[in-house]
Amino acid sequence: MTPAETLALTAADVARCLSPAACRAAVERAFGLLAEGRVPAARAIGFEAAEGSFHAKVALFDAGRPRFVAKINGNFPRNPERSGLPTIQGVLVLCDSTDGRPLALMDSASVTALRTAAASAVAADHLARRDASVLAVVGCGLQGAAHVAALREVRAFRELRVHDVLPARARALADAHRDACECRVAETVAEATRGADVVVTARPAGSSCSSGPTSGRGRSWPAWVRTTRTSASCTRS
Repeated sequence: MTPAETLALTAADVARCLSPAACRAAVERAFGLLAEGRVPAARAIGFEAAEGSFHAKVALFDAGRPRFVAKINGNFPRNPERSGLPTIQGVLVLCDSTDGRPLALMDSASVTALRTAAASAVAADHLARRDASVLAVVGCGLQGAAHVAALREVRAFRELRVHDVLPARARALADAHRDACECRVAETVAEATRGADVVVTARPAGSSCSSGPTSGRGRSWPAWVRTTRTSASCTRS
């Protein structure tokens, strides 16, 4: 057999080839197969670095074409303010699991943003009220932007509230959606989330969105989230 060339895909290639709707459909199908026990659970390993962390996730999947995938991401939350680099950087390798051929090498940050937002959109589509109209996003980086795009496809939000520790990022995200709905930049997490129907917290793992009473396994939720009918999606960006 002639060795196949390995396809290389940039972030722009991924965005062009994979739409939020297509990603959401694939993620929903994968969740169903996992729940039915028809695919093995993914495995992960991580290591802490001086200013961040690395993690690798691997999975096998057979939908008529057996595939193995490995994603390696670096998560360095201080990158944007220190060097202008993204928080998440990495690569994803797709292989044929029948003979080990590497089929594609692609940017993983764009895949991570699309997939994570798609998972939240699947959850919101099943759990959020059908008349949900106010979306709050805390953290307006790559993940925050991907979540707005994905969630707007499952609910007709009339208002978008955004908050970020870097106000310029919040303003940029709000400006990108002003033609579609009312957009407001909030100065605090409370201002953004109070009374919202769907709340997205797109902050780095280990960072805190607020202080307040503890709920669950040490997770801190402010009272205005715990006492409203809110679908919350916690992500890592």
